[in-house]
Amino acid sequence: MEGTCIKEKCWLYLLTKEFLGSVPDIECCPFYMETVWTPIPVDGKAEPAKVLKDCVNKRGMLTMLGDIYPRLLGVQQSNEEMRNQTKASVDVFQQIMMAVSRRKFSDGEVISIE
Repeated sequence: MEGTCIKEKCWLYLLTKEFLGSVPDIECCPFYMETVWTPIPVDGKAEPAKVLKDCVNKRGMLTMLGDIYPRLLGVQQSNEEMRNQTKASVDVFQQIMMAVSRRKFSDGEVISIE
């Protein structure tokens, strides 16, 4: 099992290198992913963990983003609706409190809110 991130064959790495004129840091690549694989010990012998440097499948990533983006829009819309409802509730509560505080009582009654 070997890493799939090979700088010399990556079009994004080469393109960035050409435009920047310097060697870019591979860990800043949006498709770069490190995974750590720990083998299962066999006969009490444990091998060290192996770090693989992979280039994430770009098509798979675009497909995943295509699935996630509408969900994020739905969550954002839901949050906005809840914010608007909360604002409306606070406004109504403030109006009630203002109306109660302006009310004049004929017998000198005092309202205490506890």
